[in-house]
Amino acid sequence: MRTVKDKVEVYEEAVVMVQALGVDLVAAKAKPFLINVSSYLY
Repeated sequence: MRTVKDKVEVYEEAVVMVQALGVDLVAAKAKPFLINVSSYLY
């Protein structure tokens, strides 16, 4: 049986993973947008 501490650690790991995925998704979406903007400006 898991203790509360174990559950909190698993939850924190999941949050970190989700945040990392979110950052990757935002970066993947933002990259072409930034490239388009920079090519438009210069």
